[in-house]
Amino acid sequence: MDRDLKHPARGGLALLELLTVLSVILLLVGLVIPMFLSAHERSNRFHCQDNLRQIGQYLLFYGSDSKRRLPTTAAISQTPDNTESEPIPAGPSQDNVAAAMFRLIQRYDASPRLFVCPNTEAVADKTGGAARWGRRSFSDVKRNLSYSMHNLPPSSQGLLADFRKFFGGRGDFVIMADMNPGIRSEDDNVLAVTPTSPPQQMRWGNSNNHGKRGQNVLYADGRVEFADNPFVGVDNDNIYTTRSNTIIDWPGDADDSILLPTDD
Repeated sequence: MDRDLKHPARGGLALLELLTVLSVILLLVGLVIPMFLSAHERSNRFHCQDNLRQIGQYLLFYGSDSKRRLPTTAAISQTPDNTESEPIPAGPSQDNVAAAMFRLIQRYDASPRLFVCPNTEAVADKTGGAARWGRRSFSDVKRNLSYSMHNLPPSSQGLLADFRKFFGGRGDFVIMADMNPGIRSEDDNVLAVTPTSPPQQMRWGNSNNHGKRGQNVLYADGRVEFADNPFVGVDNDNIYTTRSNTIIDWPGDADDSILLPTDD
């Protein structure tokens, strides 16, 4: 009878041990998964930074080869022999900004993968080779582009001024960054943030590319840095709006950066 009385005790101990083991496993999983996700995010962030650095190099090539010009947001006639006419004045357009970036693919056969942040669901445009001259821009801007570029004014004077900034002028001028979050999606409102906004509200002005934690920024001196808010560059200006707090617009002055297109 004594042996029979011991059986329940052994069973209870086994159950307790099992629960303890399960608790330890769950604790380890809870620790490892965030660490894995954090490492994955850091890897994607560095990959994204490298994309912007390479795009910056192509912009330098373009400026050197294009009579002291950078890709313009105005319409330009495009030919396979790398010749082009003067910019045609046009109103500010997100599609024109995307087309300006696409010219790097056309002229230098830059890889479309450079324009896709690995931390997003975007996919590289399949257009390449001679076929790249058959189009004005990406097949689908929302699907093939993860970055925003400064919305250059169409005038030659404006283009020359921006060229000088990019080549040895204001090194802190912002040329490109992760995609402008816009104002229409949930928790996206670049018009509602200020330099003194609390952290939770400040996230409204951050790109969606990196989970609203911030954005990689390409400066005129070629460096790329991760910023946890959009108030960076010359005078700590909001890079996703003009100084007048507008989005789809020309810059207010030579030092005013306004990056397009947006997620909207």
